[in-house]
Amino acid sequence: MANTHNSDTFLSRISARTGIPFTSDSPEVTGPVTLLGKAYPLITDAGCLEDFRSIIWVTYRKEYPCINGTSFSTDVGWGCMLRSGQMMVAEALKRFTLGRDWRLPSASDDSKQNDVEYAKIVSLFFDTPNAPLSIHHIATKGQLHDKKIGEWFGPMTISQVIKTLINDNLDISLKVHVASEGAVYTKELDFGQSGILVLIPVRLGLEGLNAVYYESIKACLGMKHCVGIAGGRPNSSLFFVGCSGDNLIYLDPHFLRPAIACKAPEAYTVNELESYQCTTPRTTPIDLVDPSMVLGFCFADEAEWEEFVSYSRKVSA
Repeated sequence: MANTHNSDTFLSRISARTGIPFTSDSPEVTGPVTLLGKAYPLITDAGCLEDFRSIIWVTYRKEYPCINGTSFSTDVGWGCMLRSGQMMVAEALKRFTLGRDWRLPSASDDSKQNDVEYAKIVSLFFDTPNAPLSIHHIATKGQLHDKKIGEWFGPMTISQVIKTLINDNLDISLKVHVASEGAVYTKELDFGQSGILVLIPVRLGLEGLNAVYYESIKACLGMKHCVGIAGGRPNSSLFFVGCSGDNLIYLDPHFLRPAIACKAPEAYTVNELESYQCTTPRTTPIDLVDPSMVLGFCFADEAEWEEFVSYSRKVSA
């Protein structure tokens, strides 16, 4: 078992440095599936696949304007945790703007325009200094946390950078709270006119993920308030959105694509934004997951927070 894990880690690191996806076969998943609080009978269920495709997928990009005076015009090899963080924020914004049950139009219908609100959300993450949540701004803000541009982020750094970028931007109707040492206190949450994204950076083990936390992680992904988990293998982040048995379902940021041309959100069609849509769920055994991760939950109001607290206590009991 140890040799398998070392091989997987080695291959994923190659992937992170080259932009070539880690293509090890995913474990076969045949049982019920939970996807960000929604239950499906199978991973191949049409409703499950439609739900999965509607999650905004953010990956490595190339050929974008260099970041803040550096020579970096791609984030291959260092941007996977930054991209995972973008996916988590995108899911929260989509949840608040469009609702959990919103689905993308059919990808086969190129004549049908995307929902403009969806396109507006995606455009926040475009690879340009003009986009408020771009790789440019995330990498630059990382310098406030002793991370040079082009350096890999850990769970705490991406959480703090996301908090700074969003809470300082009055045009984004979302506030971010970062838990301290894994604890969230109700009195610290400000339920005002916007929703709250709570980020909980944790380390659940020493060398590997402690088995005592397996069920808790799966329970988190089964909560309707969950907007994903940014984690993965050592120095190679993935974005976990569901589970089936002891396998976690994820979106992989280690796919390299050209940055897309920026234009008005209403001008995009479904196929023009298809590089932000993943049609193939991938899975990994939970015992191969790195113990360092960020748990993400969003709440529209205090009632939803209290509901989350109540459910969390039942799960922990």
